[in-house]
Amino acid sequence: MSTMSLRDYWVKTVREKIMEKKSRIVLALDKIPFVEGFDEEKLYSKCVDLLKAVEPFIVGVKVGLPLVVNYGFSLIEKIVQKYRKRLIFIYDGKVADVAHVNEVVAKRVYEVGFDLIIVHGMVGYEGGVEGVVNVARSIGKGILVLAAMSHRGAIRLNSLTMDILTEFCDVEGVVGYVLPATYPSLIKIAREFLGEDYLILSPGVGAQGAFFGTAVMFGADLEIIGRSIYESSVPREEVIKLSKIYSRLC
Repeated sequence: MSTMSLRDYWVKTVREKIMEKKSRIVLALDKIPFVEGFDEEKLYSKCVDLLKAVEPFIVGVKVGLPLVVNYGFSLIEKIVQKYRKRLIFIYDGKVADVAHVNEVVAKRVYEVGFDLIIVHGMVGYEGGVEGVVNVARSIGKGILVLAAMSHRGAIRLNSLTMDILTEFCDVEGVVGYVLPATYPSLIKIAREFLGEDYLILSPGVGAQGAFFGTAVMFGADLEIIGRSIYESSVPREEVIKLSKIYSRLC
């Protein structure tokens, strides 16, 4: 990696994983389904069972704040360490504080074993996201910038998408962007602006209403899918069904 920029390294790494798995799926793990209480052994076992079932058909896992708030980093660290050689791990804390706070968060998240952190682009670089950037650069990790969101109330944020893309596109350590499948025109605009030099990950398919494959067809590298998989009574069968859609898009 010493001869490559962080962006080039992580774009290459993720796209190689896409081709290896013949998949475009990142599993959004916001909860550990069908487990009540906080017995760490049961939670860990259930999560491992889920990942064992779907791992061959996914590129990575996006861990959201609900999992951290409910179960803490010790459980998550065990999960990440078990599967980090086979999957890309993304921390979706939507980090959005001032730089010195962001730096503390980033250090802990990367120590757990995460490869990429999602930050909120609207807070800006100077005095904001640069706290995460400084940590990422020092240890060879990557950053994904949230440039738009998938829900209906995100109109004001989404109007800033081009400003956010422009502000961060030359920041070393920023390897890609998060843009919603529910607003595919934003993905198309972003891909035309960025070329192939950055990753684009898209939530919003499945439970939020966008059809599976929509974001990829508009230029995204990966689609983030959560409830459609982890709330299924047969997640392996569900992800196999979905993988047939994405294998045609690799």
